[in-house]
Amino acid sequence: DLNARKDSVGFQKLNKGDISLIEKGIASREEGEGGLWARWNGVKFQLQNNIDPNGHSMLQRIEYWKTAWKIIQKNYLIGVGTGDVQQAFDWQYAQDNSRLLPEYRLRAHNTYLTSWISFGIFGLVILIWMILSFITSSLKNTSPLAFVFMLVAASTFILEDTLETQMGASFFAFFYGLFCSEERKTKDSF
Repeated sequence: DLNARKDSVGFQKLNKGDISLIEKGIASREEGEGGLWARWNGVKFQLQNNIDPNGHSMLQRIEYWKTAWKIIQKNYLIGVGTGDVQQAFDWQYAQDNSRLLPEYRLRAHNTYLTSWISFGIFGLVILIWMILSFITSSLKNTSPLAFVFMLVAASTFILEDTLETQMGASFFAFFYGLFCSEERKTKDSF
């Protein structure tokens, strides 16, 4: 963002803070300041310089989603099963000669895609039905906390395999069960 050439003259324009940011792999001063705007600039930089996805979270996620979609296209009806998801990804990465290094060849980082890969279209439909029926019920019963919980959970499902981690599954199961039991108490009291 200094519009300096990448030579000794441009290097002389850098201060110690700029050099420190460069050493940390941060491409601009705005990104080094932190916060939401810095994150936005970092993602924008990644998308503009998308030659190598390794070590860039957004570019890696795009690679994961592309790979997931290829797996889904081959197994859209019944999926590959819960125990074979990583194997399916490893096979697809090999077939595609993926640019991702082996340590970055992870799963979808998207609960919706992972559910579809694991259980097929029926598993995805059940997950979406469960979310939508919970949201509908929370709106009908005017339960804003339940609504916000599901909105947060459904949003995290887009960028993370939330239900694939112990913490995510525990968080979801606890609050889903809590709000469902509160709804049942409300119905029983009438």
